[in-house]
Amino acid sequence: MSMTQEHLDLAMKAVAHVIKRMQSDPRLAYLMGPGTEAFDLLIAAAAAPSGLDEDFLGEQITGTLAPQPVAAIGVAAAEVDQELLARIALYDDGVHDRDNQNDLNMLVNHFVRRGLEVAEAERDTITKEIF
Repeated sequence: MSMTQEHLDLAMKAVAHVIKRMQSDPRLAYLMGPGTEAFDLLIAAAAAPSGLDEDFLGEQITGTLAPQPVAAIGVAAAEVDQELLARIALYDDGVHDRDNQNDLNMLVNHFVRRGLEVAEAERDTITKEIF
């Protein structure tokens, strides 16, 4: 299948959009920026139609990025809800080691799931009242 000018314009618009998003979002620049295959493909796609040198274009775009590392799950400074920990202690049957991250994750997920079930039930009740 040959690419029409309309397809090429749409592809270039997508490439430009992702590059602009990387310039405005330091986390995205970190995840998809220099050194990643995604970045190399974006630069190649951006350079191809105009015949620009990929290395030159890559350097120019890299200069406009301010990559910021994305905190990993568990590394982010999450606030511990003491009430939740107290409820976990009541639920805990002694089988789970609350000093073990995997066991604690399982217990927290239990309460998150329960909270979502309650929220969905409340939402459904409100929805029924509206109709």
